[in-house]
This record gives sequence, structure tokens and C-alpha cells, in this order.
Amino acid sequence: MEFANIIFVVTDDCNYNCSYCPQVKKNKHLDFGDIDKAIDFFCPYLAEKSHISFYGGEPLLAFDRIKFTVEKATDITKKQPIAFEYSLSTNGSLLNDEIVQFLDEYKFFVVLSFDGFAQEKSRKEASYEDTILLIKNLLRQKNIKLMINSVFEPDTVGLLSKSMQMIADMSVPEIRFNLAAGGEWKKSSIHTFREEMKSLRSFTKIFYKKEGIIPIDNFRREKRSGIFCCTGGEDRIALTPEGSLWGCHLFWDYFKGKDHTAEYQKYCFGDIDSFIKEYSTIYPNIIRNYSALNQLNFRSPKLDCYFCPNLEDCGVCPVSAAFSSQKMGEIPLWTCETKKIILRERALLWNELDSTG
Repeated sequence: MEFANIIFVVTDDCNYNCSYCPQVKKNKHLDFGDIDKAIDFFCPYLAEKSHISFYGGEPLLAFDRIKFTVEKATDITKKQPIAFEYSLSTNGSLLNDEIVQFLDEYKFFVVLSFDGFAQEKSRKEASYEDTILLIKNLLRQKNIKLMINSVFEPDTVGLLSKSMQMIADMSVPEIRFNLAAGGEWKKSSIHTFREEMKSLRSFTKIFYKKEGIIPIDNFRREKRSGIFCCTGGEDRIALTPEGSLWGCHLFWDYFKGKDHTAEYQKYCFGDIDSFIKEYSTIYPNIIRNYSALNQLNFRSPKLDCYFCPNLEDCGVCPVSAAFSSQKMGEIPLWTCETKKIILRERALLWNELDSTG
């Protein structure tokens, strides 16, 4: 085992009720003792440069767990040659001066959930202006790296391009959009998405020529090459508020409440105490199931991914897809169609940029 990322789901509680969130809330918090055990056990199996990520729910509802983890990890670095980087995924509503100072001190990568002009429809009323002010504040911090993650549903996708442009114009260095899983994407919504991508490609081209950068992560040149493989359990491990271990926090989100199913048993590494005692047996038995999660083994209702001409350019998270299809490795048709639109518009953008120098 060697991991580059330990993920702590510090709570599944949340102070928002986003319309597209698939997570089942049980208002649990990660036990301090489990954090302590996880860091002590996994540190010998960490790369010299490793990442600690914090998720929820809304993780800042358990800021005491975040602070405890960072302080524990800092002590570890005094004894072992490990350099930690930290990241936090948050809706930002609880980011006060004390927390911002803490994140800046430890050079956090902050992924802020903000849906632009769809914010108050999808996330929370009266949260748009406050989030705009928060973004400006985070951009002023010396050591915080900021990324905006936006999610759009079928009834808000018409706001995608306008929202991305507004966020880019605020000088946010990294922006990513996602499409909500779990709902139905009809042909009309996919058509709207196609038009939004054309508009966003046009904006990105102009922005790049003016600023020399592409802030929209979905439009950047793909660094990955080859066929997509899920690396859950191979380069990362996630500890949840229930004390269970997974290859990635998304697996726990998906399998919550399904603990008596065979699929649950395939992907759960068990609880932290059992894993520590029997990891040499548990880990190889479970990791083989994660290793099978690659694009060669995925399929859509129309075609096995193996036969798709976009196979080497496409990477679909099997868990995200399963929130819609209800089956691991089954890719919904709308996911295939929207992915092809993104790939086409990204290719057109770079063809245009390369041809004009």
C-alpha cells in the first residue's frame, strides 16, 4: 500500500439543502479517536508528498476535527519525512476570519461550491451576494489557493455559460462545472447544454487571448492519457463519520444505507479498527474490486465503452454515474451525450487557439 491522499469526511451534517445533493444526512461527526488512529496507521504508507482532504456534508460544521487533524499531521512531519498539503470542499457559509486565517496559515486549497447565477435556486436563498464577497476575500489571501466548483441541473443549465463568465471575470484562477446526477436530462436540456458550451467556448477563446490563461478547468488540455481507471483505494483512502474506510468518499455517499448488499461489501474496507488489525488480508481482497473500475469495463445503454471512439479521451467517475444509473459501471445515456459535447467543444477551442498561435 502507498497512498498520496487521506480523505477525512469529518461530518455528513450540512447547513444547506442543495436540490441536487444525493447525500443522505445522518448528522454524524468523525470521532477524534478514529482520526488519531488513521493518521498513526497510514503515515508509514504515505508518499513523501501527500494530501489531506476534508469533506462533508459541510466540513466546517466540524472545524474542530479539521483543526485537530492538521495539528496531528504537523506533529507527524516533525518525526517523519512527509510534506502535507491540505484541501477543503465547502459551501463557504461558515468561513469567518478565524477559519480563513487558519486556512491561509496552512496553505489550504479551498474548493468553494458556488453555482453562479443558479446559486439561490439550487443552493440557498440570499446566499449569492455573501458568496461573492467571500470569493473576493479568499482571493486576497496570500496562501489560499481557490477553486470554484459549480453544479447545474436541467432547469438551471441555461445559466451555465453566463455564470462561468462572471466567475472568470472575478479573476478566480480555477473554475470547474459539473452536471447534477440523479435527475433526468431530457433532449431539451441537453440541447440547452450544447448551446451553453458553444457560448462558453467563444468566451474562453477571447479570455485566453486577453489574459493568457484558461480558468475553466473543463476546457484545459487533458493531461491524462490512456484509458480512465478509478484510483480509489490505490492512491487514496477515505475515513467516514461511521468509522468505515473506502477508496474514495463518493463510495460512502453512494452506498450509505446499503450496508447489507453484496456491492457494499465489495468496496468497503471495513471499520478502522478491523482494518488496522487485518489490513494484510482485507486490502488485497477489496482493492481488486476497485481495480476493475476502468473504462474498458463500463457500458452505456447503447454501447459498451470498449467500442466507443472516444474511449481514450473520456473519463467518467463510476460512482457519480451510479447515482443516476443505480449500477456501478453503468453510464447513463445523458452522461455520454454531454461528455461528447464537452470533448467536441474543447477540441474545437484548442484547434482554434493552435491555428491562430
